[in-house]
Amino acid sequence: IMSATLRLCDFTENSRLFPSPPPVLNIDARTHPVALHFARRTERDYIKAAARKVRQIHEKLPKGTILVFVTGKRETTSRR
Repeated sequence: IMSATLRLCDFTENSRLFPSPPPVLNIDARTHPVALHFARRTERDYIKAAARKVRQIHEKLPKGTILVFVTGKRETTSRR
C-alpha cells in the first residue's frame, strides 16, 4: 500500500486486515509547491468539467504539471 495521505495506523493497527502488524517502509521523497483549483459545486458531468478546468489552467498559468483526481477506474478509462 502506498499513499501520500494515508494514515498508516489505520492499516497497521487493523487486526482484521493484518493478524500481526506488517513491516513498514518509510521512503523520503521530494516535495513540490502545489496550487489547488477546485469547483465550488459539483457539475453533473464532473469529468467534462475537470477537462474544461485543465484547459483553462493550461491557457492562463505558467507551464507546469496538472494532476486531476477522479473517483475510480471507470472515470479514468472512459475519456481516453
